[in-house]
Amino acid sequence: MAGIREALAGAGLAMDDLPLIEVPCTREDGYHAAKNLMLLDEPPTALVTLSDILAVGAIDAMHDLGIDIPGQISITGFDDQPEAAWVRPRLTTVRQPIIAKGRVAGDFLISAIRGETQHPHQVLHTVLIIRESTGPIR
Repeated sequence: MAGIREALAGAGLAMDDLPLIEVPCTREDGYHAAKNLMLLDEPPTALVTLSDILAVGAIDAMHDLGIDIPGQISITGFDDQPEAAWVRPRLTTVRQPIIAKGRVAGDFLISAIRGETQHPHQVLHTVLIIRESTGPIR
């Protein structure tokens, strides 16, 4: 969320300026959340989801609503799950190092069990993977 907050600030926006929906991380919840956002008086032209699973649900909702991706709305995910490259349109997402993330979490757990000093803040390298689900709005 901190990265999203920073990017919005760079564009002159704040989190409070935009609708935010928190839902469990399922395809079905992504579907329903996206449909609800499109019912707003001013529907969004972009959805930033915090997982590919939610994003794929949002893509399903746009297909059902007849909304063109990316012509009318851009959708992004996070994780770069294998399905991101297969869903249509292919999902723009952020690839995170899943194995390294698990290793760091395991190290934290072992350190905590041993009573060792924790290093709570770790920065892991991510990569933006641009695919067909994002583009300029017509």
